[in-house]
Amino acid sequence: MKVDTMRLITDKITDVELAKKLIKKLMKGLENFKENEINLLLDELEKCEYNELACNLAINQTVLANKTIEDRVKLIQALKKCEYDEDAYNIAINEYVHEYRTIDECVELMRVYKECEYVWSVYCLAKDHNNLLKLPIDEQIALIRAYKECDCNKFAYKLARNENVLIVPLERRLKLMQALKECDYDVVSFKIAIDYTALKEKTTDEQITLMKVYKGCNLGWFDYNWRTVDYLLKLPNEIHIKLFQAIKECEYSLSATEMAGAEIVSKYRTIYEHITFMKVYNECNHAYDARVFNLITSPDLLELPMEEHLTIIKTFKECEYKLDVYKIAINLKLPTEKLLKLMKISKRFYDVLHSYEIITNPNLLKLDIEE
Repeated sequence: MKVDTMRLITDKITDVELAKKLIKKLMKGLENFKENEINLLLDELEKCEYNELACNLAINQTVLANKTIEDRVKLIQALKKCEYDEDAYNIAINEYVHEYRTIDECVELMRVYKECEYVWSVYCLAKDHNNLLKLPIDEQIALIRAYKECDCNKFAYKLARNENVLIVPLERRLKLMQALKECDYDVVSFKIAIDYTALKEKTTDEQITLMKVYKGCNLGWFDYNWRTVDYLLKLPNEIHIKLFQAIKECEYSLSATEMAGAEIVSKYRTIYEHITFMKVYNECNHAYDARVFNLITSPDLLELPMEEHLTIIKTFKECEYKLDVYKIAINLKLPTEKLLKLMKISKRFYDVLHSYEIITNPNLLKLDIEE
């Protein structure tokens, strides 16, 4: 067979030096083919002017070992149309591409790669065996084209490959990529687009609305407060947006953010009352954040009318956040008027030894405060 192969090559090629070069290159790869198959390959290689990469495709005995001559010819023709681009060749011999795709689908990926002007990241999407190759071919190609329309932006690339996003229908994925482009590829908008909770809890339109709302958001704040963001994503969009806008008005302060994520407040208070507490908490002396936070989120105090609850917080602030005043406000279940008077008395006698114990003595608490 080796002699016959050499004869076929020399009969086809009149250039002696080229024939010698090809015999050396093709002999081992073609020795197991029949004469008519070798002729078919040589005819195709002649059309390719015996391009080295085309020759490599013809004799590949690893990835293409089980492929027919017709399959090899299709790949050689596709490579020629791709102007013998090296990465187009790499798609043609990629083991994962051939594991998940037919020859015609492989050719289609090469064609789309050319269509996208041989952008390297498109080549990476074409051979992505972790995610994209597991999709139907039409979905993979649709994502590649959508990525190209997104100017091959790095966040669009990450969105196309993201495992969270790949579980939703193709139509939603494409809309998210288009929305990301409209958000000027903002990094926080991108993070909302791939967020598992957002994908699970929100409709497509709701998620896109949040992408636009979060555009330009402080990235450091977003990453540091991801637990709060995750909680907000589970709320109706209208409430979520109002709480987030209040956080922005408070210049992304940790106090306002912490209060926005206080679920117990949302159970007892309206959205407007919740926002009021965010602002009140943000304006307090942050050295005493824990005390103020506990007073705002106390179930007993949350059951009071909003005006009374706010008055208690205001009085605590006027009493300079004293510990005994805090203990009275948080521990004693008394009518608001009497509680406020005791808080002020506690502040007045704060330096008196055992004043807290005296003020909170059960027998004295039974007396009228004026006595």
